[in-house]
Amino acid sequence: VGDELFMRMGKGMVPTGRATAMAPALLDSLRRIEDALGVELFSPQTSKRRFVIAANDHVTEVIVAPLSRELQEAAPGVDLVIRPSTRLDLAEQIDLGRIDLAIGIFSQVPPRLNSRALMSQRESILMCKRHPASRRKLTIRDLAKYPLVTLSVGGQEEGAVG
Repeated sequence: VGDELFMRMGKGMVPTGRATAMAPALLDSLRRIEDALGVELFSPQTSKRRFVIAANDHVTEVIVAPLSRELQEAAPGVDLVIRPSTRLDLAEQIDLGRIDLAIGIFSQVPPRLNSRALMSQRESILMCKRHPASRRKLTIRDLAKYPLVTLSVGGQEEGAVG
């Protein structure tokens, strides 16, 4: 097209103004090509598609495991592949077609991708039933007195007590 369409920024690629301006017309053209070719609608009951999802262990347990059970009934031929959502640029992995979906905690989602909130979760403190503070409302003094381990699914040690 005679213009740069993407620029490398950090570990990913960012569309230029020209690419952003072209996108709506190209998407419309692609949709018309699909219509002309008669692309079949997705049918979960008969699909043999493989979907690759990037997720951490927590998300896999909370969301992907129940989804997998639902898929066994609704889409028995669909395969799910779960890949760890490491420090790789997940947006770039989607762009390259290496993953279909990334589920996790994201501070920013590039405008070229769609995103939806699946759930919200608040901080929790877990302790065994025999812990001295388990039978009362926790106080700041309790937090200072007993050792804590912080687990952060977002990659930051937020809320850590020193």
